Amino acid sequence: MSDVPTLANILKISGLCLRACFGFAGAWIFWRMAVPGFEAFALFAVIWAIGGAICAGKALVELIRMLLRMRKMNAFARKGSDPKADPVAKTDDLRAKGLIE
Repeated sequence: MSDVPTLANILKISGLCLRACFGFAGAWIFWRMAVPGFEAFALFAVIWAIGGAICAGKALVELIRMLLRMRKMNAFARKGSDPKADPVAKTDDLRAKGLIE
């Protein structure tokens, strides 16, 4: 797991933001078409606005999840250090300690 966001997460959040924009734009268009005698367009505007708000909320939740995951991975990476290799035992050292003949 990496602290860099994946392309799928970025596309998901961007898609949700785009859907929210379309929802709010549709709500504005229907609201402008509403007249006092015909409230169906106002009802459509409210429905589109609710849909846009839901998509905006989902995008915000996904963004917060991604940022928290990145913070957690950065904190985990700061705790550890880079791996270091042990020195290779030489044959003379092994003979001196009596491990081989």
